Amino acid sequence: AAANRTYRNRLMATHSSGEQANGWSYTFSGSRRWADEGYVQGTFYDAWSYFASVEKRINDVHSLSVSVFGAPIQRGSGTGSLNEMYDLAGNNYYNPNWGILNGEKKSARFWTTHEPMISAEHTMAVSDKFDFKQSVGVISGRSGQSRLDWYNAPDPRPDYYRYLPSFYGEETEAYNEVKELLSTIEENRQLNWSRIFETNLSNFETIEDVNRNGETVSGLRSLYALKEDRQDLTRYMYNGIARYQLTNETTLHGGLTAQYEVTHFFQSLRNLLGGDYWYDVNQFVEREFPNDADKGQADLNNPNRVVREGDDYGYNYKSKITDISLWTSYNAIFPKVDFHFGAQINYNSFRREGLYKNGAFPDSSFGNADAQVFISPSVKGGINYKINGRNYIYANATYQLRAPDFRNSYVSPRFRNQVLEDIKQEQSYSGELAYVMRSPFLNIKALGYLTRFRNLAEVRSAFIDGSSSAFVNIISQGEGRTHIGSEISAKYKLTTTLSASFAAGIGQNYIDVRPTVDIIQDNTGIQLVEDETIYVKNFRVPGPQSAYTLGLSYNSPKYWYITVNANYFDHMYMDYNPLRRTVDAVDGLDRTS
Repeated sequence: AAANRTYRNRLMATHSSGEQANGWSYTFSGSRRWADEGYVQGTFYDAWSYFASVEKRINDVHSLSVSVFGAPIQRGSGTGSLNEMYDLAGNNYYNPNWGILNGEKKSARFWTTHEPMISAEHTMAVSDKFDFKQSVGVISGRSGQSRLDWYNAPDPRPDYYRYLPSFYGEETEAYNEVKELLSTIEENRQLNWSRIFETNLSNFETIEDVNRNGETVSGLRSLYALKEDRQDLTRYMYNGIARYQLTNETTLHGGLTAQYEVTHFFQSLRNLLGGDYWYDVNQFVEREFPNDADKGQADLNNPNRVVREGDDYGYNYKSKITDISLWTSYNAIFPKVDFHFGAQINYNSFRREGLYKNGAFPDSSFGNADAQVFISPSVKGGINYKINGRNYIYANATYQLRAPDFRNSYVSPRFRNQVLEDIKQEQSYSGELAYVMRSPFLNIKALGYLTRFRNLAEVRSAFIDGSSSAFVNIISQGEGRTHIGSEISAKYKLTTTLSASFAAGIGQNYIDVRPTVDIIQDNTGIQLVEDETIYVKNFRVPGPQSAYTLGLSYNSPKYWYITVNANYFDHMYMDYNPLRRTVDAVDGLDRTS
């Protein structure tokens, strides 16, 4: 395959044996997708994948299979920027993450992952009425995203707002000068790797009392470095599913799913960018507590650390999550009507284990935190009425409680064990009603739905600039959302080889219960805002509210095909800034403006 998107080329080969006379069968597959540069400048792509599976049919009742697969991937990343920079670049695909180094494009942000999985499955077909499948599996690997880090040095990002014309105010000499430099010279809109290396190569420093054992280290101290935010995962899984045919019309299903997951979150030093070492202290905490040398230490168990390439630094912790689900469903199929009911009970527990004793939070950062435990039931049901052999009406409904996820349960998991106050399970209920028509030449589906979410919580991080500039955690809780809309799709066979298709999803996804917000400084724990209401009722949920597609497909009798689709998205909303939607934020403003 060839494309002009994230990758340019793709190759894949697959071979399957089918079941052989001795009961063995196997499949092997491998692929690669790659691009020196994708459609967006400064984004490279190199993705491999592999798959292998072997199965042995032991007898008419039992069969065993083992599968292994994985996908080592490394790709350059593009990120969003300010509208002002898109205008200056004259390009909606502007990417601020690359610059020229030694005559070649070098990206500071790229994503690397490889999390292979191995699984074994046992199938037991006892009779026509009863069968059972169970599988065990393990996923283990690494995932990380790189970005620049800096200490007491100018922000290296070319689209940092203080470097833009608007920072100087319109109709000023500086505004016009900066606008000219950024709009006419591409290098000014990209990373300046030469300046970064020059800064590090000219910064000779001596660090005394390293690890507080009296050791002295002298050399080029990097003020800029390339770091990688890592998430290394190990997950153990079990899944068992049983089916029992009660009568010719009714079937009972049941199952157990269990998994235990440990994810190691840490920051790794990938490249010193010309320097000899990095000194592992937190500059933001140092600024808040200039007279307390312990406060800025990343790890009081190893203070005054000098970090080399490949070392962890900054933060280091693990999440430990146990998830067990027991479920059952009852299905009935009759000539004119089908229906199904199901229920599930889920046990979820998680905890944080801190591997660093953070200087700002010495009593709440190191070691295992208390486990958070949730029991969450869910129910579902549905009915399908057959008007005739081609026309159907069906309805489904669900009610679900879900445990909060690990990331949105801690104020700042990178540094401490503090759990959100009054943390609650997410609640949702949903219903849909649909009409379906199937015929040899025309298929139609029309559906209406309503889904409501309650007790939504989210923890976001942001930098607040100004007189009290700080990196903060923005914690919103208690938000409610409603998603209501309709979907329609149709496929018409124009000829034996040519067909046309259409689909549309038209919805209103909006916030209908106002959340409250707490804002806490990430590095110090100082609370800036407590339990303030965010006035966002009837704001749209971020993303498109409507989507449409129209397509033509030709299927040749000689086993080749071509498809052309046109897609359109409408009413696309950005996320809001909760700091601008509180009472204090609008205090003193003209309410009629």
